[in-house]
Amino acid sequence: MPVISLVVPIYNVERYLSLCLDSLRQQSFRDIEIICVDDGSTDRSALIADLHASEDSRIRVIRKENGGLSSARNVGIKAATGKYIMFVDSDDYLEKKACATLVECFDGKHTDIVTFGANCFPKADAYPWLVQCLSPEETEYEGFSTKLLFKDHSRPYAWRTAVRRRFIVDNDLYFNEAVRFGEDQVFHFEIYPVASKTVLLPDKLYNYRAKRKDSLMGNYAGDLEIRVSNHVKIVRAIFAAWAKRGLMNLCPVELLDWVLEFLFMDIYRLEKRDTAFVAIRGAILDHMPNAVENAKHLSPACRDIMLEILGPSDAKNISRFMARRYAAYRLGMKRYIIGIARRPFDAFRSCVRRVVPASRSYIDIQSDNIRENIQIEAALLQSLACLEMRRKLNGQGFGPKGE
Repeated sequence: MPVISLVVPIYNVERYLSLCLDSLRQQSFRDIEIICVDDGSTDRSALIADLHASEDSRIRVIRKENGGLSSARNVGIKAATGKYIMFVDSDDYLEKKACATLVECFDGKHTDIVTFGANCFPKADAYPWLVQCLSPEETEYEGFSTKLLFKDHSRPYAWRTAVRRRFIVDNDLYFNEAVRFGEDQVFHFEIYPVASKTVLLPDKLYNYRAKRKDSLMGNYAGDLEIRVSNHVKIVRAIFAAWAKRGLMNLCPVELLDWVLEFLFMDIYRLEKRDTAFVAIRGAILDHMPNAVENAKHLSPACRDIMLEILGPSDAKNISRFMARRYAAYRLGMKRYIIGIARRPFDAFRSCVRRVVPASRSYIDIQSDNIRENIQIEAALLQSLACLEMRRKLNGQGFGPKGE
């Protein structure tokens, strides 16, 4: 039986998959299994996975009809035999000592969950807030702490969390297959509260591809209405999961505060926002009968907005003043005032950039980005070329799709 199972959901990632699997096969800790779950790919992803499996007996390839990322991960969990499980997205890759570090942590600290740091690549595409979120401080929690969900740099991405397999199976903690976007968030809201121990590691064990045009995240990020709709579904799923496990009284005030932080500013930017606010009211009141009383314990900036959302009228009277006071509360008054003061300057600078050549610093950043992308593409091509060469030596071709 392997010590750690690496679950790799696969869907139309032929350009990236070989680099990902190379990083798993080259782990310094060798007692692993790699479970590739092909979720109905229509490109050569499954073939590439098969090629790696033919060279490494630790790799298993499972094929299934397309059912989404959560479905693929759940199939991987059920197929896993390792003591621990780690999730790896097929367009990313691991640091060489990732598995060794995780096994040492699990065995030494006897924890159910390990959440670790990660790098973003290419670096120029990484948002500062994301870099910060992926840089946790070393911390151990016995039982549940609200800091895990609401304060610490433990942003819920499945690919930066490893779990003890028996903990997942015994507590029936699988991904919600009805949630196609943001399933990581729902999963972490379920696992953190029931874990006997959680460890945060600052070690950056994972390399996350920050931007990919054909990814699900990339397709949804630019459409505000779709993003709000999906975020409302996430809130509903979390509330339903907590209600099912009897967790709604665990930290109701913090939960309401998180709902506002997660949704309010995006909803407020919508032209037809009342429908979304009514949906949130329904999600909250369906599972939290004392929501109005709990909302009174929020900070004044949050309390007034939440009480209006929870009110009986479908027409939500949230003034511009209330929204601005809330934004100032979230950002801090100093950052909020600076942000307002900078708006004319930023608009002027944007106009100037259209007619004035870019600065040397901007050119240097873009040049670094291009060089890093070239290096990534070269690594991908080299990995695929090595696979093709070995395939030809065995008398089997690996040409374009359809050959």
